[in-house]
Amino acid sequence: MSDRRLGETPQWTPPKARLRLTLQRPPSKGGTETAYVVYPNTYEEAVDLVHEVYNLGDRSIKKEDITLCCLSTRHIGYDQQFMWAAIIPREWQAVVRPHIDEVGVFLAQDENEWNGVVSLGKRILGPAKSLLGLLAIGYALRRS
Repeated sequence: MSDRRLGETPQWTPPKARLRLTLQRPPSKGGTETAYVVYPNTYEEAVDLVHEVYNLGDRSIKKEDITLCCLSTRHIGYDQQFMWAAIIPREWQAVVRPHIDEVGVFLAQDENEWNGVVSLGKRILGPAKSLLGLLAIGYALRRS
């Protein structure tokens, strides 16, 4: 028998906002890994979560060597292009929407393998027709 009295409405608690993180690594280093976390309030909290969820401390990767970018699309005619866009840390909450946006995680140690496809120095990543295209192009350039 329930502890609830007849006619009482049960308490409903809305789920916490969440964020999809995608660690973008070259195929030679394991490729892409995805995780969901409770939406962080700041860019810095997001970096802390990335460090924890992907065990980057165990890999001797420092937090300052992590770059977060927001997946965005642009339309040129009927084509849709996917791009990783820079995030200004102080604008985190205005730019990254919980339950909607995907945040790409890029490591400074992988920059040479993405050379020609992405530029972490400028924090502008893309364009590619898709995420798989971005990875395939990066892999093809690395092999050439």
